This record gives sequence, structure tokens and C-alpha cells, in this order.
Amino acid sequence: MSGVPATSKSRALLFFSLYCEHSKALLAFIARKGMNKLFMFIDVNKHRPIPQFVDRVPFLILPDKSTLANDMLFTYVENVAQSLTKENINAYFDNEMGNGMSDSYSYIDESVGGIVERSFSMISNNFAISTPKEDEFRNSNSTEMDKLKMERELDVKQFFKDPKRV
Repeated sequence: MSGVPATSKSRALLFFSLYCEHSKALLAFIARKGMNKLFMFIDVNKHRPIPQFVDRVPFLILPDKSTLANDMLFTYVENVAQSLTKENINAYFDNEMGNGMSDSYSYIDESVGGIVERSFSMISNNFAISTPKEDEFRNSNSTEMDKLKMERELDVKQFFKDPKRV
């Protein structure tokens, strides 16, 4: 089985029972590894009749009609999971470039004398964030806020005097 999404004809048939601890463990493993599309799941407690040769659960019928059960089944599913993991290796990690507080790499540019600044500031630079002084901010904002509060209070009083106005 490859990592290509399987069609209904190429999917393995997995017979299981939710009353069986081994079936539950296998289903959880398949879900955790994102392999649900590779199997057609058949609950033996809900689907009747089942083939006579399905004498235990979990039980797997591969697309080539071979069957697996017990340890062979678990080994097969683990091998499929490992092969899918190998197929999904990417050239880079999604969060590696640009999704952090700073760059993950150092950059050197010979033409500008060495280190190139990126999404952070060097320690040697005098870097300051300009912010208004607290007193100036409070005084200018205070009168505007007081004005808004008074308007709101008048609106509320007016509403309760004449509720039909709305």
C-alpha cells in the first residue's frame, strides 16, 4: 500500500469489533497515523453476513485477496505507517522560516561587511521603541473619554424616558 489515497477497489477490508480491545487499539493507531483512507472498515457486530473465513477480529483482507490476523496484521499496519511517514518527509519544516519571534538562521553578506539584519535587531545597535509619555497620553485621552461617557449617560437616560424612540 502506498500513500496515494486508495479507491474503494484498492482499499483493504478491515473487520473489527468495538467489543475487542485489539480492534480498538488498531483503530486508534490507524486514526492517529491518518491512514483511514487506506481501509474499508467493517464492524462485524453491525454488518451481516460476514465471510465464514473471518473467524476473529481484527482481520484484514488485502486488495490481492490475501488475509492477515493477529501479530501479522499489526506488523503490516505498522509497516504501512512507517512507509507513509517516509513518503511525507518535506524539504523544510513549515514553522521553520518566518513563524517565530526571530530568524532561525544567521545571514552573512560579504558585500556589506558581514552580518545582515533580519527580523530582529542586533544587540550592538541602540534600538528604542518610541512611545508617548504616560502623562501626555492620560491627559489627552481623559477628556475624550469623559466626553464619551457623558454622551452615553445622556443616551441611556433619554432611552428610559422615552423607550418607544428606538
